[in-house]
Amino acid sequence: MTQLRRNRLFGALLALISLCFECNLVLAADSPFIKSPTLEAIRARGEVVVGVKTDLAPFGSVDATGKSVGMEIELAQKLADGLGVRLVTKGVSAENRFQRLEQGNIDILLATAADTKERRSIATAIEPNYYAESVNVLLPRGSKAKDWSDIRGQTLCALQGAYFNKPISQRHIIELQMYRNMRDAELALRDQRCAGFLYTHSALQYLVKQPEWSDYIVTLPPTLKAPWAIYINRAEKGTELERYIGDMVAQWHRDRTLISLESTWGLQPTQFLQEAHTLWSQKDAHGRYVCVRDSKGHWPVECRNQAFITSEQASGIKGLGLWVKETLGLPLSIIYDPFDAQRYFFGALWTLALSALSILGALGLGYWGAKRILTGSVVSVAVIKFFANFARMTPPLLQMYLVFFGLGGLMHASFNITLSPFLVAVLALSFYHGGMIVFSLLESAKLKQKSNPDFQLTLTNLPSLFEHAAIGIRTAINNLTKATTIASAIAVPELLTATIAIIADQGNVDTMMNLLLFVFYILSAFWLAMLFWAERRLMRASQATN
Repeated sequence: MTQLRRNRLFGALLALISLCFECNLVLAADSPFIKSPTLEAIRARGEVVVGVKTDLAPFGSVDATGKSVGMEIELAQKLADGLGVRLVTKGVSAENRFQRLEQGNIDILLATAADTKERRSIATAIEPNYYAESVNVLLPRGSKAKDWSDIRGQTLCALQGAYFNKPISQRHIIELQMYRNMRDAELALRDQRCAGFLYTHSALQYLVKQPEWSDYIVTLPPTLKAPWAIYINRAEKGTELERYIGDMVAQWHRDRTLISLESTWGLQPTQFLQEAHTLWSQKDAHGRYVCVRDSKGHWPVECRNQAFITSEQASGIKGLGLWVKETLGLPLSIIYDPFDAQRYFFGALWTLALSALSILGALGLGYWGAKRILTGSVVSVAVIKFFANFARMTPPLLQMYLVFFGLGGLMHASFNITLSPFLVAVLALSFYHGGMIVFSLLESAKLKQKSNPDFQLTLTNLPSLFEHAAIGIRTAINNLTKATTIASAIAVPELLTATIAIIADQGNVDTMMNLLLFVFYILSAFWLAMLFWAERRLMRASQATN
C-alpha cells in the first residue's frame, strides 16, 4: 500500500470516528434520560432487588412456605420480567424502607409508600402513581364510634413512619402509641393497650374479613386519601430506570392490570384506579394516547399528580395559583386543584341558591305575617303572633333538626317520603328570619297608624315603612346570609361543607377559613346592596304613585 493510499485511508477513518462521535453527541442531546447506574448493575448481576412489605396482606405478606406473596409482589415480578432479570424481594418496614433504598440495599421500593413532598426530598417518586389509599381505624366490635369526632382524645395504636400519623393526631386530637411492625400493633390492640389501630383503609377492610379478626370492625369514614408511588434512589432522578418504571405503570393503567390485581387480591374497587384507567387510556382525534411523554421526557401536566405541579409547569389561572402558593405560601388549592375548584364552585352555588330562596321566603313570610296581624281576626292574630315569636326565638339549627330528623323520620317510616335537606334548610331559615321581619314591619306600621289611623300595610305603601323597619330587615338578611353555614348539619353541600372537605384533604386550615370569612363578607355585602337597590326602586315607585 502506497503512502498516499495509507494517508487517504487514515483520513477517512478519522472522519468516520468524528462522524460517529458527533452522532453520539446528538443522540445524547436528544435523549431526555441519562444512563442509570442502578439499571446497569441490575443487568450485570441478572437480578433486581425490590423492597416489599411482608406484614401487610393483601399487598405484601409471607405465606406458609416463607414465600413473599401479594399484589405488590406480583407488580415487582412484572418489573423484573420486563427487564429480563430475576426478582429478589427483601422485606422492609414503614420505619426503615427509605433508609434501605438510600443505602443501596434495594434497587426499587414497592411497599405501600404514599407519595408525599417529604419523601420526594429523599427519594425519586415514579409517576404515574400506581394506587391510592385512605386511612381508617380498626375498632373492637362493641365500639359505638361512627365518626372521627367520636374517638377524639383516645389513644390509638399506629406504625412508626406512616405519613398519616402526624395529620391524624393533630386534626382529631388523638394520642398515638407507635409500634415498629403490624404484629406488635395488633397484639397491643388485642391486649386493649389502645382503643383502635390506625392504618390504611383497604388493609383494615381485608383484615376484618379474616376469621381471627371477627371481633373487630371498621366503621369510620375513610380520610386522608393519598396516592402511592414506586420509589428509586434519589440519584436516579431523570435516568432510564425512572423512565422504564414510569412507562410500565402507565401501561398497567391502560391495560387494566392494576384493576385486575385489585380484584384478584380481594380489595374493594377504588375510584382512583378507575379514573386512572380512563385518563391513561384517553386518545386524541388521531387515535394517539393523550398521556405520552414530551421531547423532554415529561408527562403532560393533566396526567401527573397535581400535588407536585409547579408554577413553571402550569399555565393560566392554575399557574397563577401555584405561583401564589410557592411565592407567598398561600395554598389556595381552589385555584390550582381542579377537584377542589369544582367542589368549592358548587358549594358557592348552593350557598347562593340557599340564601336567595331563604331571603325571598323570609321577606314574603314577614310581609304576610305583619299584614295578617294588622287585618286579621283576634284568633288569627294570636295564632300568627305565636308562630312568629316561636320562629324568631327558636334557633334555626334546632328547627332544621326537628323537621329533618323528627318530622322527616316519621314521614319516611310511615309513607316512605324523604324530605329534601335543601328545602328543609330554606324553610327553617325563612321561618326564623321571617319571624324577625314580621315584628320589624309591625312596629313600623303601628308608628304610621299613630299619625294616620287609616294606614294599611300594602305593597304600595310598603316603602314608607322602611324609615323605621330597614335596620331590622337588614340585620335579619345579614344574619340569614351567615346562617346558611348551619345547613351543612343536615348534609346540604354548601360553602362550609366544601371548605371542610378541602381542609380535610389539603390541611390548609388557615387559608381556607380566612377565604371563607372573606367570601361571606362579600355575600353579605352583595345581599345588602341588593336590598338597598330594592328599597330605592320601591321608594321611587311609591313617589311616582303619590
